[in-house]
Amino acid sequence: MAQFLLAISSNDDDLYSKTARSITFTPQIESPLKHSYYRSWGPLGTKYYASGWRIVHFKNRAIAQHSGYVSGYQAEIAVCHEEEVGICLLTNSPNSYFSSTLPEFLRLFFDKKDSEKLALNPPEAKTQN
Repeated sequence: MAQFLLAISSNDDDLYSKTARSITFTPQIESPLKHSYYRSWGPLGTKYYASGWRIVHFKNRAIAQHSGYVSGYQAEIAVCHEEEVGICLLTNSPNSYFSSTLPEFLRLFFDKKDSEKLALNPPEAKTQN
Protein backbone atom coordinates (compact mmCIF):
# COMPACT_ATOMS: atom_id res chain seq x y z
CA MET A 1 0.00 0.00 0.00
CA ALA A 2 2.82 2.39 0.78
CA GLN A 3 4.36 1.86 -2.68
CA PHE A 4 0.96 2.45 -4.28
CA LEU A 5 0.52 5.66 -2.27
CA LEU A 6 3.93 6.87 -3.43
CA ALA A 7 3.03 6.10 -7.04
CA ILE A 8 -0.28 7.98 -7.02
CA SER A 9 1.07 10.97 -5.16
CA SER A 10 4.41 11.37 -6.92
CA ASN A 11 5.06 14.04 -9.52
CA ASP A 12 7.04 11.47 -11.49
CA ASP A 13 4.99 10.87 -14.66
CA ASP A 14 6.73 7.52 -15.18
CA LEU A 15 4.90 6.14 -12.14
CA TYR A 16 1.43 7.62 -12.59
CA SER A 17 0.90 10.39 -15.11
CA LYS A 18 -0.82 13.69 -14.39
CA THR A 19 -3.50 12.68 -16.89
CA ALA A 20 -4.11 9.39 -15.09
CA ARG A 21 -4.21 11.22 -11.75
CA SER A 22 -6.70 13.71 -13.13
CA ILE A 23 -8.97 10.95 -14.48
CA THR A 24 -8.75 8.95 -11.26
CA PHE A 25 -9.35 11.76 -8.78
CA THR A 26 -11.81 14.00 -10.61
CA PRO A 27 -15.17 13.93 -8.81
CA GLN A 28 -17.76 12.22 -11.01
CA ILE A 29 -20.95 12.12 -8.96
CA GLU A 30 -22.14 13.54 -5.66
CA SER A 31 -22.26 10.80 -3.06
CA PRO A 32 -24.52 11.47 -0.08
CA LEU A 33 -23.10 8.94 2.38
CA LYS A 34 -24.59 8.29 5.77
CA HIS A 35 -23.02 10.34 8.54
CA SER A 36 -22.03 7.13 10.34
CA TYR A 37 -19.62 6.23 7.53
CA TYR A 38 -17.57 9.35 8.23
CA ARG A 39 -18.50 9.96 11.88
CA SER A 40 -14.84 10.16 12.95
CA TRP A 41 -14.13 12.89 10.41
CA GLY A 42 -16.42 15.52 11.89
CA PRO A 43 -17.96 18.14 9.59
CA LEU A 44 -17.42 17.45 5.91
CA GLY A 45 -18.35 19.38 2.83
CA THR A 46 -19.93 17.70 -0.16
CA LYS A 47 -18.79 14.15 -0.79
CA TYR A 48 -18.19 12.80 -4.28
CA TYR A 49 -17.34 9.52 -5.93
CA ALA A 50 -14.42 9.40 -8.37
CA SER A 51 -12.97 6.33 -10.09
CA GLY A 52 -12.86 4.06 -7.03
CA TRP A 53 -12.23 6.89 -4.59
CA ARG A 54 -14.37 9.04 -2.33
CA ILE A 55 -13.52 12.71 -2.58
CA VAL A 56 -14.36 14.51 0.64
CA HIS A 57 -13.82 18.13 1.59
CA PHE A 58 -12.17 18.16 4.99
CA LYS A 59 -10.60 21.21 6.66
CA ASN A 60 -10.99 23.15 3.38
CA ARG A 61 -9.05 20.59 1.36
CA ALA A 62 -10.01 17.88 -1.11
CA ILE A 63 -9.11 14.43 0.19
CA ALA A 64 -9.19 11.30 -1.98
CA GLN A 65 -10.02 8.39 0.31
CA HIS A 66 -10.63 4.68 -0.12
CA SER A 67 -11.27 2.00 2.47
CA GLY A 68 -12.15 -1.65 2.47
CA TYR A 69 -12.55 -4.78 4.53
CA VAL A 70 -12.08 -8.40 3.49
CA SER A 71 -11.30 -11.64 5.35
CA GLY A 72 -10.33 -9.96 8.61
CA TYR A 73 -8.20 -7.26 7.02
CA GLN A 74 -9.17 -3.63 7.04
CA ALA A 75 -7.41 -0.99 4.94
CA GLU A 76 -7.66 2.76 4.45
CA ILE A 77 -5.74 5.10 2.22
CA ALA A 78 -6.06 8.85 1.71
CA VAL A 79 -4.17 11.47 -0.23
CA CYS A 80 -4.36 15.25 -0.37
CA HIS A 81 -2.57 16.41 -3.52
CA GLU A 82 -2.86 20.07 -2.51
CA GLU A 83 -0.74 19.53 0.61
CA GLU A 84 1.31 16.65 -0.84
CA VAL A 85 0.43 14.33 2.00
CA GLY A 86 -0.95 10.82 2.14
CA ILE A 87 -1.50 8.02 4.60
CA CYS A 88 -2.26 4.33 4.34
CA LEU A 89 -3.28 1.96 7.10
CA LEU A 90 -3.70 -1.82 7.18
CA THR A 91 -4.77 -3.99 10.08
CA ASN A 92 -5.63 -7.63 10.56
CA SER A 93 -7.71 -6.94 13.66
CA PRO A 94 -10.59 -4.60 12.80
CA ASN A 95 -11.66 -2.40 15.68
CA SER A 96 -13.55 0.83 16.29
CA TYR A 97 -10.36 2.85 16.89
CA PHE A 98 -9.04 2.15 13.40
CA SER A 99 -11.63 4.32 11.65
CA SER A 100 -10.60 7.41 13.64
CA THR A 101 -6.86 7.12 12.90
CA LEU A 102 -6.85 8.48 9.35
CA PRO A 103 -9.00 11.57 10.00
CA GLU A 104 -7.09 12.32 13.22
CA PHE A 105 -3.77 12.23 11.36
CA LEU A 106 -5.14 14.58 8.68
CA ARG A 107 -6.67 16.89 11.32
CA LEU A 108 -3.36 17.20 13.15
CA PHE A 109 -1.41 17.68 9.92
CA PHE A 110 -3.75 20.37 8.55
CA ASP A 111 -3.97 22.19 11.89
CA LYS A 112 -0.17 22.34 11.98
CA LYS A 113 0.00 23.57 8.37
CA ASP A 114 -2.68 26.20 9.05
CA SER A 115 -0.90 27.47 12.18
CA GLU A 116 2.38 27.74 10.24
CA LYS A 117 0.66 29.73 7.47
CA LEU A 118 -0.93 32.01 10.06
CA ALA A 119 2.43 32.59 11.76
CA LEU A 120 4.00 33.55 8.42
CA ASN A 121 1.07 35.74 7.38
CA PRO A 122 -0.59 37.16 10.51
CA PRO A 123 -3.86 39.03 10.00
CA GLU A 124 -3.56 42.80 10.06
CA ALA A 125 -3.96 44.26 13.52
CA LYS A 126 -6.97 46.52 13.84
CA THR A 127 -6.11 50.06 14.80
CA GLN A 128 -7.80 51.53 17.84
CA ASN A 129 -9.17 55.08 17.84
